[in-house]
Amino acid sequence: MHRTIRLHKSVISIILFILLLFTALNAHTNTKETIKIGILAKRGIPQTVQQWQPLAEYLNQQIPAYTFEIVPLGFNDLNNAVAHASVDFVVTNTFQYVTFEYRYGTSRIATLQNHSDITVGQQRFGGVIFTRKDNSDIHTLEEIQNKRFAAVDPESFGGWIMGKKELLDHGIKEDDFSQLLFLNSHDAVVHAVLEGRVDAGTVRSDTLERMAREGKIRLDQVRIIAPKKYPGFPFIVSTALYPEWPFAKLTHTSDTLAESVLIALLGITPELEVAKRTDTDHWTIPMDYSAVHDLLKTLNMPPYNAEITLSAVIKKYAIQIVLAGVIILILSISVVFILMLYRRLQKQTTHIAALNTELTKQMEREHIFRQMLDSQTALTMLGDETRIVECNEAFLNFFAISSADEITHQGGICSYFIDEESADTRYSCLSAIFAMKQQGTFSKITMLDREGNLRVFHVHIDRFAHDETLFVVNLVDITSSEELHQRLVLLQKAVNQSSNTVLISKIDGIVQYVNNSFCECCGHEESELVGHNAELMNTIGLNPLASEELYNTLSENRVWIGEVKKQHKDGSEHILRMAISPVKDTNGTITHLIAIGEDVSKYRQIENTLKEKEKMLLAQSRLAAVGEMLNMIAHQWRQPLSIIQMCLNNLEFTPEIMELEEHTCINTMSEQVEFLSNIIDDFSHYFQKDARVEAADFDTIICDVIGLFEKNLENNNIALEKVCTAHMQITTRQQDVVQVLLSLINNAKEVLLLRNITSAKITLRTNYSEKDELFVAEVIDNGGGIDESIKHKIFEPYFSAKKRQDGSGLGLYIAKTIVENNLHGSIGFENTQDGACFYIKIPSLIMEKKEMAFEDIDLEKIDFEEMDLTDEFLKY
Repeated sequence: MHRTIRLHKSVISIILFILLLFTALNAHTNTKETIKIGILAKRGIPQTVQQWQPLAEYLNQQIPAYTFEIVPLGFNDLNNAVAHASVDFVVTNTFQYVTFEYRYGTSRIATLQNHSDITVGQQRFGGVIFTRKDNSDIHTLEEIQNKRFAAVDPESFGGWIMGKKELLDHGIKEDDFSQLLFLNSHDAVVHAVLEGRVDAGTVRSDTLERMAREGKIRLDQVRIIAPKKYPGFPFIVSTALYPEWPFAKLTHTSDTLAESVLIALLGITPELEVAKRTDTDHWTIPMDYSAVHDLLKTLNMPPYNAEITLSAVIKKYAIQIVLAGVIILILSISVVFILMLYRRLQKQTTHIAALNTELTKQMEREHIFRQMLDSQTALTMLGDETRIVECNEAFLNFFAISSADEITHQGGICSYFIDEESADTRYSCLSAIFAMKQQGTFSKITMLDREGNLRVFHVHIDRFAHDETLFVVNLVDITSSEELHQRLVLLQKAVNQSSNTVLISKIDGIVQYVNNSFCECCGHEESELVGHNAELMNTIGLNPLASEELYNTLSENRVWIGEVKKQHKDGSEHILRMAISPVKDTNGTITHLIAIGEDVSKYRQIENTLKEKEKMLLAQSRLAAVGEMLNMIAHQWRQPLSIIQMCLNNLEFTPEIMELEEHTCINTMSEQVEFLSNIIDDFSHYFQKDARVEAADFDTIICDVIGLFEKNLENNNIALEKVCTAHMQITTRQQDVVQVLLSLINNAKEVLLLRNITSAKITLRTNYSEKDELFVAEVIDNGGGIDESIKHKIFEPYFSAKKRQDGSGLGLYIAKTIVENNLHGSIGFENTQDGACFYIKIPSLIMEKKEMAFEDIDLEKIDFEEMDLTDEFLKY
C-alpha cells in the first residue's frame, strides 16, 4: 500500500517536472533576447538617441531573433558598463575603444565611414582647434597659452586628446592654460567659445559642419587655428587623422551574433534610410588602430601610464622567474663541472698547443695573404700561359671561372680561352698578355665583362721572384676613371664653347680659367688672363659701389647677381649680366670664385627702344584724353557763356533800368566766370604732368568723374547711373584713376553711339571687396556686349572695333598699362545680359613711387584763354 502511494507520488512529480520544463522552454522560445549596444553620447543623450535609434531598428529587421537596444552613456558610465559587461556591443570613440581593447579584451568588428555632403564617406577623423572670428588675440597655437580653453572630456579622442597632442607639439601643456574646462559635449564647447565664456576650444573634425547644417551656428563665426589639408578629407581639421569610431563586441558576446551584426552593418549603403538618419555612409571592415596606440604611448595616457612595480612583475611573470632560476641553477652546476673537466684537459692540451703553434702561424700567414689577395679589386693571377697557380676572387668572378683547376683540366690557359669558338675579347686579350712573357706595363686594354659591358683595364706584369717561369699579372679596372675623364673633357668643351662668359679664379685673385666667350667679350687672350693676379672687379669691369656689394655678398657665402659695364680692348662697351658664386671645399672654406655672365647689350638696346615707344603711346593717350576733356569743357562752358551773353544784352538794350540791374548782372557774370575758372582748375588737376599719391574718399573720385562726363553724355542722349557703395578712404594716384575711368566711360559711349542703341545707358558702380582688400569700379553699358571672336584682343595696342579713321586702338591698352603699372591693380571685362562690364580692381594703399612719366605733355603751360572754342560750341 505504502509502496503504491510512493509510486503514484513519483509519477505525479515526474509529470509536474515535465510540465514545468515544457512551460519554461516554451517561455524561453517566445521571449527574444535583448542585445544592448552602448554608444558614447558625444553630443548629449537626446541627440545620441535621435541619431542611433534607427540603427537598432535596422538590426531588429535584419536579425529578428534578437531585440537590439540603444544605450547612450557618458564617458565614465560607458567605461563602467564595459567593465561589468552590462552591454553586448559598444560604439565609442577611438581612444576609449583602444582602452577597452587593452583592459577588457574588446574586439572591433567594423569601422564607421562618416557621412560627408562634399565627398565620399570618411573612415578617418581629426580634431579642430578654433576661436571666435572676432578674437584678435589668437591666430596661432602659441597664442593660446595663458588663455581659457574648453574641451569635451579628458577621454574624448577628437574633442581633447588629438588637440592635446597638437598643442604639446607646439610647446603648450595643460598647466599653461589660465583655465581648462571639460564641458561633456561637443555642442557645449562650440557654444562656450562663441558666447565668449572661453577663448578657444577643440572638438572633433565634423562637429562645426554638422552644427552649421542643423542651423545652430554659422561657420563664418569661427576662425580655425593651424588648419591642415589632407587629400580627399572634406572637413575642417587642425590635427593628424586617425581611424573613425569602431563597432566592437565584448568578450562575452558570441561570435555567431557578432558575425550576423557585421553582415548587417556591411549591408548599409548611403541610399538606405538608416544611413541618412544616422548621418553615416556605411560601415566597413575594421581599420588598423596602431597609430592610436602610438599616440597614447606618446602622451603617457591610459592604458600605457600604469606604474611598473616589483610585486606586479613577480605576479605576472612568476612562472617565467621560477623557470629562469632553475635554468640558472643548472647552468651553474654545468659550469662547475666544465671547469673541473677543463683543469683535467688543460695539462693534456698544453703539449698539443705547442705542436700546433707553428702550424697556426703558418696558416695565419696564408690566411692573411688570401684575405689581402681577395680584398683587392684588381684582377690578380700567378701563373703562365699553361696554368694558373693562384688567383683572387675578382679574377675568378670576372672570367666566370669556378677555380684554377678548371683551366688546368682544359689543357692550359690559351686553349681554354681562344681554342673555343665562343671565346670573346676578354680571353683573347688575356692570352695575348700571357704570351708577352716580359715584365712591365701593357698600357690599357678593353675587355667585355660577364654582362657584355666594356671595361677598361691597366695591365701590369711582374716576374715571380721564387720561380722565374711564372709571372704575376695585375689588371686594374679604370673604367670609372676613364668615364670621368671623358665627362670632364666633354664638360670643358661645353663650357669653353658656351655663349655665356665663364671665369674661375682663386680666392686670392689668381685666374684659373676663362672660356672663349669671356676672351671675346674683353678682347684679351687666354694667356693674358690665366695665371695672372688680376683683381676680379677690374677683370669684369665692376664699379666701386658694385665691388663693395660683391665682396659683402660673397663674404656671407651668397651668390652675387648684377649687371656690369665692361670695356672691350678695342674701346667698345658691353653690358654683362653676371652671377658670381663662391666655391667651397669639403670643410666649407671658400677657395675659388666662379663668375658666369651673359652679354645683354643688345637686350638693353631693345628695352630702351620699347620704353621710348611706350612713352610715345602714353603721350598719345594723354593727347586723346585732352581732346575728350576739351569736348567736356565745351559742354560745361556753354551754359555759363550763354548766361554772361544774356547779362550783357540786358545791360546794352535796357539803359533805363541799367542802374537797377547793373549790380545783379555783374554779380551773375562774376559767378559764371568763377565757375569757368574752376573747370580750368579741374582740367589742370586731372592732367598734371606727374600723378601724385593722395588720400581721398573713393566715391568722391567717382563723383568727380561723373561731373566731368555728365553733360557730354546728356547731350548724346545717354543716361548715366551712379551706384556707389565704397564710402571709404583710398590712397592712390587719383588722376590716374580718373583718366582710366574717363577712358572706359568714353569707350562705352562710343559703342552706344556706334550701334545706335535706344535708351542708351551707362552705369558706374563701386564697391569694396573685403576678402581681397581691393576697391572695385565697374563701367556697365547696354550696348550688346563684346563679340567672342575679339575678346582676346580687347587690350592689345592698335586694336579697335571701330573704323580705322575713328579710333587709334590705344585707349584700352593705355588704361590697362596705367592700372597695372601705376595703380598696381588689375583690369578686365565680362559680358552681361545687355552689354559689357569693364572693371578695375586697385589696392587701398600704394607707395609714393613714380612709375610713369608723360614728358611730352605739360598741360600747365597751355593757355586756355587763347583757345578758340567756337567750333566746339557749334557742335551742340
